[in-house]
Amino acid sequence: MLKKISQKSNLDWLLFFSVLVISLIGTMVIYSLSKDNSTLFIVHLTNLVVGLIAMIILSRINYQSWSSGSIYLYFIFLFSLIIVLIFGKETFGARRWIDLGIWQFQPSEFSKFFLIATIALIAQKGREFNYEKLFKIIGYGLAPAVLVLAQPDLGTFSVFFIIVIMAIIFLKPNYKILTSILFIGILLSGSVFLNLKDYQKERLSSFLQSDNYNLEQSKIAIGSGGLLGKGLGRGSQSQLNFLPVAHADFVFAGLSESFGFVGDLLYIVIFSIMLFRIIRISYYARDSFGRFFSLSVFVIFLYQATVNIGGNIGLLPITGITLPFTSYGGSSMLVMFAMVGVIQSIYSSSMRVS
Repeated sequence: MLKKISQKSNLDWLLFFSVLVISLIGTMVIYSLSKDNSTLFIVHLTNLVVGLIAMIILSRINYQSWSSGSIYLYFIFLFSLIIVLIFGKETFGARRWIDLGIWQFQPSEFSKFFLIATIALIAQKGREFNYEKLFKIIGYGLAPAVLVLAQPDLGTFSVFFIIVIMAIIFLKPNYKILTSILFIGILLSGSVFLNLKDYQKERLSSFLQSDNYNLEQSKIAIGSGGLLGKGLGRGSQSQLNFLPVAHADFVFAGLSESFGFVGDLLYIVIFSIMLFRIIRISYYARDSFGRFFSLSVFVIFLYQATVNIGGNIGLLPITGITLPFTSYGGSSMLVMFAMVGVIQSIYSSSMRVS
């Protein structure tokens, strides 16, 4: 039993250190942005340590020993999404967090993890397309997506949507079925837009009209960083509170102001190395569960980074999606470290086979 659960740790060290460096860069930025709020930095540092521990533990656990039980945890966190709508803590007009006193967590972040794992179980049964698999994937994805949209959280809703579309493509349906699904997805997107909250419509409207104060401050912060940046704690936009929610939505702007273009470039290179290692592990995974799980994490990390950075520089609307391992947020940090821990376990398993 112990041999089945535990395994010798064969870490992908390049993946490990790239995640570590990204996290340390994020920690320096959070430190710079929280000089007037030491509690924020301490909480972020605590989340980072807890996340690292979770990653190391999961990397040493054979993912095949728990994968079959992931569906039960999927339903537990699906239920927690219902609980958060009733008893959740409301912030900025949205109910997204459950407050446990010493810790508040965001169930939707954990739902991402277990949705991926649950769909990976379906993929494990074979990649041959059939309608039973299709309806299961849509059902498993639609349930948390609708509950998240009710909070409302359009950014996380879009992540669930991406996971479902990718899962359907993974099953290799014929082009007629895929086209029909995409068409239905477009119709649903239109329905979602019509039911957006006023502040969400304002975000999109401001983006299209280029008159968003927050976005202008973000652009000023990025531009003022110049080539080498102003240094930690010396940025005018972030330190004088011109840059709103700098530790979360606009953390990339804070990074740019502190480290400049060279820092941005270095960050993106290291982030790209991390993504490359994840997609490589997906390619060499020993089973469909490992392949789909790794591929899903690759897509989520790439998508969230693109949306967050794109929003900071004005190419995309601001959604509130976190920048992996960089933005402030305990639930997001913990879940993303856990995802990498599972990927390390998948890597260890593939190394033993080879």
